[in-house]
Formats: sequence, structure tokens, C-alpha cells
Amino acid sequence: MRPGHADLFGSLVSELAEYLGRSEREVIEACRTGRQEVADSWMAAGLSDRATAKEAEDFYRSADAYLFDLVDFNANYPYTAELEALLRICAQRQVKTALDFGSGIGSLGIVLASAGMQVTLADVSKPLLSFCEWRFAKRGIAASFIHIEDDRKLPSSYFDLVTSFDVMEHIAEPRNILRKIADTLKPAGLFAFNVGPKGPDFPQHITSFDDVLSVIRSCGFRRDADALSFECFHRHAGSLVGNAVHGIFDPLWYKGLRRPAVSALKALGLKEQTERLLS
Repeated sequence: MRPGHADLFGSLVSELAEYLGRSEREVIEACRTGRQEVADSWMAAGLSDRATAKEAEDFYRSADAYLFDLVDFNANYPYTAELEALLRICAQRQVKTALDFGSGIGSLGIVLASAGMQVTLADVSKPLLSFCEWRFAKRGIAASFIHIEDDRKLPSSYFDLVTSFDVMEHIAEPRNILRKIADTLKPAGLFAFNVGPKGPDFPQHITSFDDVLSVIRSCGFRRDADALSFECFHRHAGSLVGNAVHGIFDPLWYKGLRRPAVSALKALGLKEQTERLLS
């Protein structure tokens, strides 16, 4: 929060109102309807969970209501315990450089920078990045900003940490993005993320948790030993043969066999084995 505010929503509303040159009342009203407007805009554009990467990216570049939706979402963020756990891991691993991929309105970037990390924020939306830059400047926090559409590429083997919270569900082709993230991480660098739920309330959520898990190991990642209630992988080059094997068998398991196996174990009352398969 900025000083002088009693709650995070009020602080975020005041920031966005000042940035847009609009009244706080107008911003509050827009935030209340932001999530539904994003969903309605997705449907009105004729998009579905089969949208291509270009169609999804074009949508987020032009979704005006997304700015208000994210203010409301960030003000009521449901994963604060996960972020606290992530900061503990970063302290233990002495993380210095961090990239927030799909940075939204920059709240996670502010948290990481406040913990002493050198932060880069990347997003496909220039309006969101512009608001991020404004928020950082207001706080006097240094950061780098990358518009993903620009020719400027992510640096190779540069970051100790890449975060991508509440982002992967919006990505149509996670394999391509995961390879880029692997390339920009240092060897053994951490990738922390989650995957939001699919469902009728979120038609723009087009990629599932199993979609991501089915390709992540073939892209050069392995699950990290310190994973908690969010997904934490590390960059692991592996071998061409090993990655190829994962590329064949992981989709068969995560997108075909895993759910029937979980259902069978649940029916047998084998709780420990069920939780192991779900992890």
C-alpha cells in the first residue's frame, strides 16, 4: 500500500485514478465489473479455449477492462501465503535477479523489488506495462520493463528466478513460452508459478494445470525439492534423449492416464497414494 490508506483496494484505486486522471468513484465502479467485462469481451471476440497464441495475445493487448480487473484481483489476492513462502526460498537461495513474466499491474514485482531483488517485468500489454512503470516511479523503485512483442529478447541465462503467477492459464501454447523461460534462467534457476482454474466464469482461461505439466519437463525443467503449495521447478538441461522421452510420455500421463488413476485410488481410499499422483 501507499502511505495514507487503510486497505489495499483503496490504495490501488487511488493509484489507478491518479494515473488515468479519473475519479476514484469511476475507478471503483469499473473495478466491480472488470472481471465480467473481460470475460464478455473474450466471448464477444468469438474466442474459445481453442484460441491461437496470436489471438490470445492480441486480445490482451486490447482488453481495456483488464486493468480494472487486475486492480480488484490484486486487492483481494488469494495467494499471499504462497508469496511469503517464495520469499523465504529466495532468501535461502540468495536470489538476486528476478523476472516477473506476465507482470500485470506490477504488484508482485514491487514485492520482489522490496525484498532486495533486481527486478524485470515483462508483459504483452503496453497499457499494463505503462501503469507498472508509473507505479515503480512513484515509489522510487528501479526496474526494467520488457514488452514481449518488441524485438528485444529476454536475456539468456540471466535470471535466478522467473515468476509467472496467474498467467499460464492464459497462454495458448505453453511449450513455446516454457522454452523461453528456461532459456532466460540461469542453470538451476527457479521457476515459480501457478495455473488458474478453467471454467465458465473464466472463458479466457484456455490452458489447464495438466496442459502445463504435460510439457514442462521436456522443456528443460524438473520439480524443485522446495516446492510448497505452488509450483516450483528449476532449470535442468537434462539430455536430448531424456527430454524426448518426457515429450512422449508426459502428455500421455497428464492428459490421459493420470485422472483415471487418481479416480481409482480415491475409490479405494488410498489417500497417500492419491496425493502423490496429484503432486
